[in-house]
Amino acid sequence: MGVDSPDLIPFYTACLPPKTAFHNRCIRYAKRRLGWKQTSPQVVTKVTAAVASKHRDFPISVNIVLGNQCNLSCDHCFYHSRVRASYFDKPEEMSWPTVRRIIDELPLHRTFAKFGSYEEPLLYYPKFSELASAFIHSGVGVHLTTNGTLIRPDRIGLLQNLRTLYVSLDAASAGTYKEIRGGDYERVLKNTLDLASSFKGIQMGTSFIRQPRASHEEQAFIDFWLPKVDMVILYALLAYNESGYSIDQPFLAPPPYRVVCSSPWLETYVMPNGDVTLCCQTLVMTGRTNIPVMGNINNQSLERIWNGPSYERYRAALIDQDWDHANICRDCPIWSASYYTVEHKDGLKITRNPTTKVIEEATEA
Repeated sequence: MGVDSPDLIPFYTACLPPKTAFHNRCIRYAKRRLGWKQTSPQVVTKVTAAVASKHRDFPISVNIVLGNQCNLSCDHCFYHSRVRASYFDKPEEMSWPTVRRIIDELPLHRTFAKFGSYEEPLLYYPKFSELASAFIHSGVGVHLTTNGTLIRPDRIGLLQNLRTLYVSLDAASAGTYKEIRGGDYERVLKNTLDLASSFKGIQMGTSFIRQPRASHEEQAFIDFWLPKVDMVILYALLAYNESGYSIDQPFLAPPPYRVVCSSPWLETYVMPNGDVTLCCQTLVMTGRTNIPVMGNINNQSLERIWNGPSYERYRAALIDQDWDHANICRDCPIWSASYYTVEHKDGLKITRNPTTKVIEEATEA
Protein backbone atom coordinates (compact mmCIF):
# COMPACT_ATOMS: atom_id res chain seq x y z
CA MET A 1 0.00 0.00 0.00
CA GLY A 2 1.60 3.26 -1.08
CA VAL A 3 1.71 6.43 0.95
CA ASP A 4 -0.74 8.10 -1.41
CA SER A 5 -3.17 5.17 -1.40
CA PRO A 6 -6.78 6.37 -0.98
CA ASP A 7 -7.42 3.17 1.01
CA LEU A 8 -5.77 4.81 4.00
CA ILE A 9 -8.05 7.81 4.04
CA PRO A 10 -11.30 6.26 5.38
CA PHE A 11 -9.60 5.27 8.62
CA TYR A 12 -8.44 8.80 9.32
CA THR A 13 -11.72 10.22 8.11
CA ALA A 14 -13.58 8.12 10.67
CA CYS A 15 -11.20 8.40 13.56
CA LEU A 16 -9.59 11.78 13.90
CA PRO A 17 -11.22 15.09 14.83
CA PRO A 18 -9.88 18.30 13.29
CA LYS A 19 -7.56 19.30 16.10
CA THR A 20 -3.88 19.91 15.65
CA ALA A 21 -2.81 17.53 18.41
CA PHE A 22 -4.80 14.69 16.90
CA HIS A 23 -3.64 15.52 13.41
CA ASN A 24 -0.04 15.26 14.61
CA ARG A 25 -0.85 11.95 16.27
CA CYS A 26 -2.31 10.79 12.96
CA ILE A 27 0.98 11.44 11.20
CA ARG A 28 3.05 9.81 13.95
CA TYR A 29 0.75 6.80 13.97
CA ALA A 30 1.02 6.39 10.21
CA LYS A 31 4.80 6.53 10.32
CA ARG A 32 5.05 4.10 13.21
CA ARG A 33 2.46 1.52 12.21
CA LEU A 34 2.43 1.67 8.43
CA GLY A 35 6.14 2.17 7.90
CA TRP A 36 6.03 5.54 6.24
CA LYS A 37 9.58 6.88 5.92
CA GLN A 38 8.19 10.23 4.97
CA THR A 39 4.71 11.65 4.92
CA SER A 40 3.42 12.75 1.54
CA PRO A 41 2.05 16.32 1.52
CA GLN A 42 -0.79 15.04 -0.66
CA VAL A 43 -1.80 12.54 2.01
CA VAL A 44 -1.59 15.19 4.73
CA THR A 45 -3.87 17.45 2.71
CA LYS A 46 -6.37 14.69 2.00
CA VAL A 47 -6.43 13.53 5.60
CA THR A 48 -6.86 17.02 7.01
CA ALA A 49 -9.69 17.85 4.60
CA ALA A 50 -11.45 14.54 5.18
CA VAL A 51 -11.18 14.76 8.95
CA ALA A 52 -12.35 18.35 9.07
CA SER A 53 -15.42 17.53 6.98
CA LYS A 54 -16.42 14.36 8.85
CA HIS A 55 -15.86 14.93 12.56
CA ARG A 56 -19.01 15.47 14.59
CA ASP A 57 -19.64 17.01 17.96
CA PHE A 58 -22.21 14.31 18.75
CA PRO A 59 -22.12 10.55 18.13
CA ILE A 60 -23.58 9.20 14.91
CA SER A 61 -25.40 6.55 16.94
CA VAL A 62 -26.38 6.23 20.60
CA ASN A 63 -26.89 2.69 21.90
CA ILE A 64 -29.40 2.75 24.73
CA VAL A 65 -29.17 -0.26 27.07
CA LEU A 66 -32.51 -0.43 28.88
CA GLY A 67 -31.67 -3.24 31.29
CA ASN A 68 -29.54 -6.32 31.81
CA GLN A 69 -32.04 -9.16 31.39
CA CYS A 70 -33.14 -11.45 28.54
CA ASN A 71 -36.00 -13.95 28.38
CA LEU A 72 -33.80 -16.54 26.60
CA SER A 73 -30.59 -18.25 27.69
CA CYS A 74 -28.76 -19.20 24.48
CA ASP A 75 -25.66 -21.33 25.00
CA HIS A 76 -23.51 -19.10 22.78
CA CYS A 77 -24.44 -15.93 24.68
CA PHE A 78 -21.74 -14.42 26.86
CA TYR A 79 -24.33 -12.52 28.89
CA HIS A 80 -27.13 -14.93 29.74
CA SER A 81 -25.76 -18.47 29.45
CA ARG A 82 -23.98 -20.55 32.07
CA VAL A 83 -20.80 -18.48 31.59
CA ARG A 84 -22.52 -15.19 32.40
CA ALA A 85 -20.98 -12.72 34.81
CA SER A 86 -22.62 -12.25 38.20
CA TYR A 87 -23.70 -8.74 37.11
CA PHE A 88 -26.52 -10.36 35.14
CA ASP A 89 -27.87 -12.31 38.12
CA LYS A 90 -29.47 -9.22 39.64
CA PRO A 91 -31.92 -7.33 37.39
CA GLU A 92 -31.04 -3.74 36.57
CA GLU A 93 -33.28 -1.37 34.63
CA MET A 94 -32.92 2.17 33.36
CA SER A 95 -34.89 4.63 35.48
CA TRP A 96 -37.64 6.86 34.13
CA PRO A 97 -35.67 10.06 34.92
CA THR A 98 -32.76 8.72 32.83
CA VAL A 99 -35.15 7.78 30.02
CA ARG A 100 -36.55 11.30 29.99
CA ARG A 101 -33.10 12.90 29.92
CA ILE A 102 -32.35 10.87 26.80
CA ILE A 103 -35.69 11.84 25.24
CA ASP A 104 -34.92 15.50 25.90
CA GLU A 105 -31.41 15.47 24.42
CA LEU A 106 -31.22 13.18 21.41
CA PRO A 107 -33.74 15.06 19.21
CA LEU A 108 -31.47 18.11 19.45
CA HIS A 109 -28.89 16.31 17.31
CA ARG A 110 -28.76 14.41 14.05
CA THR A 111 -28.19 10.95 15.45
CA PHE A 112 -29.51 7.41 15.45
CA ALA A 113 -30.89 5.58 18.51
CA LYS A 114 -30.16 1.86 18.79
CA PHE A 115 -31.74 -0.70 21.11
CA GLY A 116 -30.61 -4.26 21.71
CA SER A 117 -27.24 -4.83 23.33
CA TYR A 118 -26.99 -7.42 26.10
CA GLU A 119 -30.69 -7.17 26.94
CA GLU A 120 -33.93 -8.03 25.17
CA PRO A 121 -35.32 -4.49 24.76
CA LEU A 122 -38.95 -5.58 24.51
CA LEU A 123 -38.78 -6.85 28.08
CA TYR A 124 -38.78 -3.13 28.91
CA TYR A 125 -41.55 -2.28 26.48
CA PRO A 126 -43.10 0.72 28.32
CA LYS A 127 -39.74 2.52 28.31
CA PHE A 128 -38.78 1.33 24.84
CA SER A 129 -42.16 2.50 23.54
CA GLU A 130 -41.80 5.90 25.18
CA LEU A 131 -38.33 6.43 23.76
CA ALA A 132 -39.02 5.06 20.28
CA SER A 133 -42.28 6.98 19.89
CA ALA A 134 -40.63 10.24 20.94
CA PHE A 135 -37.71 9.69 18.58
CA ILE A 136 -39.90 8.79 15.61
CA HIS A 137 -42.01 11.89 16.23
CA SER A 138 -38.91 14.10 16.35
CA GLY A 139 -37.21 12.55 13.31
CA VAL A 140 -34.53 10.54 15.13
CA GLY A 141 -33.96 7.17 13.44
CA VAL A 142 -34.55 4.12 15.63
CA HIS A 143 -33.00 0.65 15.33
CA LEU A 144 -34.07 -2.44 17.27
CA THR A 145 -32.36 -5.81 17.59
CA THR A 146 -34.73 -8.31 19.21
CA ASN A 147 -35.07 -12.06 19.63
CA GLY A 148 -38.62 -11.76 18.31
CA THR A 149 -40.35 -13.63 21.12
CA LEU A 150 -42.13 -10.52 22.42
CA ILE A 151 -43.38 -9.16 19.09
CA ARG A 152 -47.16 -8.99 19.50
CA PRO A 153 -50.01 -7.69 17.35
CA ASP A 154 -50.54 -4.68 19.63
CA ARG A 155 -46.85 -3.72 19.24
CA ILE A 156 -46.55 -4.02 15.47
CA GLY A 157 -47.99 -0.53 14.99
CA LEU A 158 -44.87 0.93 16.60
CA LEU A 159 -42.33 -1.63 15.43
CA GLN A 160 -43.28 -1.35 11.77
CA ASN A 161 -42.30 2.33 11.82
CA LEU A 162 -38.75 1.88 13.11
CA ARG A 163 -35.97 2.84 10.73
CA THR A 164 -34.27 -0.58 10.91
CA LEU A 165 -35.02 -3.80 12.77
CA TYR A 166 -33.18 -7.13 13.10
CA VAL A 167 -34.61 -10.35 14.51
CA SER A 168 -32.06 -12.82 15.89
CA LEU A 169 -33.10 -16.38 15.00
CA ASP A 170 -29.99 -18.56 14.45
CA ALA A 171 -31.90 -21.51 13.02
CA ALA A 172 -34.08 -22.65 10.12
CA SER A 173 -35.97 -25.41 11.95
CA ALA A 174 -37.87 -25.87 15.18
CA GLY A 175 -35.46 -28.54 16.43
CA THR A 176 -32.31 -26.51 15.96
CA TYR A 177 -33.95 -23.38 17.36
CA LYS A 178 -35.04 -25.29 20.47
CA GLU A 179 -31.56 -26.70 20.93
CA ILE A 180 -29.79 -23.34 20.58
CA ARG A 181 -32.28 -20.83 21.91
CA GLY A 182 -34.74 -22.91 23.90
CA GLY A 183 -37.79 -21.03 22.68
CA ASP A 184 -40.91 -21.63 20.59
CA TYR A 185 -39.77 -21.47 16.96
CA GLU A 186 -43.24 -21.49 15.43
CA ARG A 187 -44.31 -18.55 17.55
CA VAL A 188 -41.21 -16.51 16.72
CA LEU A 189 -41.53 -17.42 13.05
CA LYS A 190 -45.11 -16.15 12.96
CA ASN A 191 -44.18 -12.98 14.87
CA THR A 192 -41.36 -12.20 12.46
CA LEU A 193 -43.35 -12.92 9.31
CA ASP A 194 -46.28 -10.81 10.56
CA LEU A 195 -43.96 -7.87 11.19
CA ALA A 196 -42.10 -8.33 7.90
CA SER A 197 -45.35 -8.20 5.94
CA SER A 198 -46.21 -4.75 7.32
CA PHE A 199 -42.77 -3.22 7.94
CA LYS A 200 -42.57 0.37 6.69
CA GLY A 201 -38.99 1.24 7.66
CA ILE A 202 -35.84 1.23 5.54
CA GLN A 203 -34.51 -2.24 6.34
CA MET A 204 -35.66 -5.28 8.24
CA GLY A 205 -33.37 -8.27 8.57
CA THR A 206 -33.05 -11.66 10.21
CA SER A 207 -29.78 -12.92 11.65
CA PHE A 208 -28.03 -16.24 12.02
CA ILE A 209 -24.92 -16.98 14.10
CA ARG A 210 -22.66 -19.47 12.34
CA GLN A 211 -22.07 -22.16 14.96
CA PRO A 212 -21.54 -25.94 14.90
CA ARG A 213 -25.08 -26.94 15.85
CA ALA A 214 -26.67 -24.74 13.17
CA SER A 215 -24.13 -24.51 10.34
CA HIS A 216 -25.96 -27.18 8.32
CA GLU A 217 -28.99 -24.84 8.16
CA GLU A 218 -27.16 -21.72 6.99
CA GLN A 219 -28.14 -21.93 3.32
CA ALA A 220 -31.71 -22.96 4.15
CA PHE A 221 -31.94 -19.90 6.41
CA ILE A 222 -30.74 -17.62 3.61
CA ASP A 223 -33.06 -19.19 1.05
CA PHE A 224 -36.10 -18.91 3.32
CA TRP A 225 -35.62 -15.36 4.57
CA LEU A 226 -34.08 -13.46 1.67
CA PRO A 227 -37.36 -13.18 -0.28
CA LYS A 228 -39.20 -12.08 2.87
CA VAL A 229 -36.94 -9.42 4.45
CA ASP A 230 -34.54 -6.78 3.19
CA MET A 231 -31.39 -8.50 4.36
CA VAL A 232 -30.02 -11.64 5.93
CA ILE A 233 -27.21 -11.12 8.42
CA LEU A 234 -24.73 -13.87 9.23
CA TYR A 235 -22.52 -13.48 12.30
CA ALA A 236 -19.33 -15.29 13.14
CA LEU A 237 -19.44 -17.06 16.48
CA LEU A 238 -17.50 -15.30 19.22
CA ALA A 239 -15.70 -18.15 20.94
CA TYR A 240 -15.29 -17.37 24.63
CA ASN A 241 -12.71 -18.67 27.08
CA GLU A 242 -11.43 -17.69 30.50
CA SER A 243 -9.13 -14.98 29.15
CA GLY A 244 -11.55 -13.43 26.63
CA TYR A 245 -12.84 -14.40 23.22
CA SER A 246 -11.90 -14.75 19.57
CA ILE A 247 -13.72 -14.58 16.23
CA ASP A 248 -14.40 -18.11 15.04
CA GLN A 249 -14.16 -18.53 11.25
CA PRO A 250 -14.11 -14.82 10.32
CA PHE A 251 -15.82 -13.89 7.07
CA LEU A 252 -12.91 -11.63 6.11
CA ALA A 253 -9.29 -11.74 7.21
CA PRO A 254 -8.41 -8.75 9.39
CA PRO A 255 -5.76 -6.28 8.19
CA PRO A 256 -2.16 -7.40 8.71
CA TYR A 257 -1.55 -4.52 11.09
CA ARG A 258 -3.66 -3.06 13.85
CA VAL A 259 -5.21 0.34 13.28
CA VAL A 260 -7.21 2.50 15.61
CA CYS A 261 -10.78 1.36 16.18
CA SER A 262 -13.21 4.03 15.00
CA SER A 263 -15.97 3.32 17.56
CA PRO A 264 -15.06 6.04 20.11
CA TRP A 265 -15.35 8.63 17.33
CA LEU A 266 -18.66 7.36 15.96
CA GLU A 267 -20.89 5.79 18.61
CA THR A 268 -21.54 5.63 22.32
CA TYR A 269 -23.38 3.40 24.79
CA VAL A 270 -25.66 4.54 27.62
CA MET A 271 -25.88 1.83 30.26
CA PRO A 272 -28.96 1.16 32.47
CA ASN A 273 -27.55 3.29 35.31
CA GLY A 274 -26.77 6.20 32.98
CA ASP A 275 -23.05 5.51 32.65
CA VAL A 276 -21.68 6.34 29.21
CA THR A 277 -19.16 3.91 27.78
CA LEU A 278 -17.42 3.18 24.52
CA CYS A 279 -18.35 0.20 22.39
CA CYS A 280 -19.42 -3.44 22.10
CA GLN A 281 -16.15 -4.52 23.74
CA THR A 282 -17.16 -2.71 26.91
CA LEU A 283 -20.49 -4.55 26.78
CA VAL A 284 -18.76 -7.91 26.43
CA MET A 285 -16.52 -7.19 29.40
CA THR A 286 -19.27 -5.80 31.66
CA GLY A 287 -19.13 -7.58 35.00
CA ARG A 288 -15.78 -9.21 34.17
CA THR A 289 -13.50 -6.23 34.56
CA ASN A 290 -13.74 -2.52 35.24
CA ILE A 291 -15.02 -0.97 32.04
CA PRO A 292 -14.10 2.62 31.14
CA VAL A 293 -16.82 5.13 31.98
CA MET A 294 -16.74 8.51 30.24
CA GLY A 295 -19.40 10.09 32.43
CA ASN A 296 -23.01 9.68 33.50
CA ILE A 297 -25.94 11.36 31.75
CA ASN A 298 -27.73 11.84 35.05
CA ASN A 299 -24.99 14.31 35.96
CA GLN A 300 -24.26 16.02 32.63
CA SER A 301 -25.44 16.03 29.05
CA LEU A 302 -24.33 13.38 26.59
CA GLU A 303 -22.98 16.11 24.32
CA ARG A 304 -20.76 17.40 27.10
CA ILE A 305 -19.53 13.89 27.93
CA TRP A 306 -18.82 13.14 24.23
CA ASN A 307 -16.66 16.26 23.93
CA GLY A 308 -15.23 16.03 27.42
CA PRO A 309 -11.78 15.20 28.77
CA SER A 310 -12.42 11.51 29.48
CA TYR A 311 -13.35 10.79 25.86
CA GLU A 312 -10.52 12.94 24.53
CA ARG A 313 -8.00 11.17 26.75
CA TYR A 314 -9.24 7.75 25.69
CA ARG A 315 -9.16 8.61 21.98
CA ALA A 316 -5.61 9.86 22.37
CA ALA A 317 -4.63 6.64 24.14
CA LEU A 318 -5.99 4.55 21.27
CA ILE A 319 -4.06 6.52 18.68
CA ASP A 320 -0.88 6.35 20.74
CA GLN A 321 -1.49 2.68 21.59
CA ASP A 322 -1.26 3.50 25.26
CA TRP A 323 -2.61 0.16 26.48
CA ASP A 324 -2.11 1.07 30.12
CA HIS A 325 -4.88 3.62 29.73
CA ALA A 326 -6.91 1.80 27.04
CA ASN A 327 -6.33 -1.61 28.59
CA ILE A 328 -9.80 -3.00 27.82
CA CYS A 329 -9.00 -2.57 24.12
CA ARG A 330 -5.61 -4.30 24.19
CA ASP A 331 -6.89 -7.80 23.38
CA CYS A 332 -10.13 -6.86 21.63
CA PRO A 333 -10.50 -8.68 18.27
CA ILE A 334 -13.37 -6.55 17.00
CA TRP A 335 -11.32 -3.45 16.09
CA SER A 336 -11.02 -4.86 12.56
CA ALA A 337 -14.78 -4.90 11.95
CA SER A 338 -14.69 -1.49 10.25
CA TYR A 339 -12.81 -3.12 7.34
CA TYR A 340 -15.19 -4.57 4.78
CA THR A 341 -15.58 -5.69 1.20
CA VAL A 342 -18.62 -5.49 -1.09
CA GLU A 343 -19.34 -8.08 -3.77
CA HIS A 344 -22.13 -8.12 -6.34
CA LYS A 345 -23.04 -11.61 -7.44
CA ASP A 346 -26.16 -13.18 -8.99
CA GLY A 347 -28.25 -10.10 -8.29
CA LEU A 348 -27.14 -9.92 -4.66
CA LYS A 349 -25.03 -7.45 -2.75
CA ILE A 350 -22.79 -9.24 -0.23
CA THR A 351 -20.94 -7.17 2.37
CA ARG A 352 -18.32 -8.82 4.57
CA ASN A 353 -16.21 -7.80 7.50
CA PRO A 354 -14.41 -10.17 9.89
CA THR A 355 -17.48 -10.65 12.13
CA THR A 356 -20.42 -10.20 9.76
CA LYS A 357 -21.72 -11.12 6.30
CA VAL A 358 -24.76 -9.23 5.03
CA ILE A 359 -26.74 -10.51 2.04
CA GLU A 360 -29.32 -8.36 0.31
CA GLU A 361 -30.78 -7.85 -3.13
CA ALA A 362 -28.62 -5.54 -5.23
CA THR A 363 -30.29 -2.29 -6.20
CA GLU A 364 -29.62 -0.47 -9.41
CA ALA A 365 -27.22 2.45 -9.12
